Amino acid sequence: MNRSRFLRMFALLTCYAMFHDIKFIVTSFYRTPEEQKKLYEEGKSKCDGVIRRSRHQDWLAIDICIVDKLGAPIWHRTEDYEKLGKFWKSLGGTWGGDWASLNDIFHFEV
Repeated sequence: MNRSRFLRMFALLTCYAMFHDIKFIVTSFYRTPEEQKKLYEEGKSKCDGVIRRSRHQDWLAIDICIVDKLGAPIWHRTEDYEKLGKFWKSLGGTWGGDWASLNDIFHFEV
């Protein structure tokens, strides 16, 4: 999977969200090995950034946060996260909201 395909998929996700009046912000895209290691040490990732690289380190994952009508972030699972996750999977991607061990509704990767 290359970055250009990932970016096309993300563009489609953005259009899908706009069509369904779902607004979101990007909270994380590329991560350095140091940033990834910090998240691993905090228990927020299963990837340490060195031995086990994150898809973020390869520009193949993005984290988003849906915002409400006033622009406030929504940090809990909602129907809109489910919609975006389902659509992302229909494009061939993996949605972190399906993970049992580290449920991550904000994470979209290929």
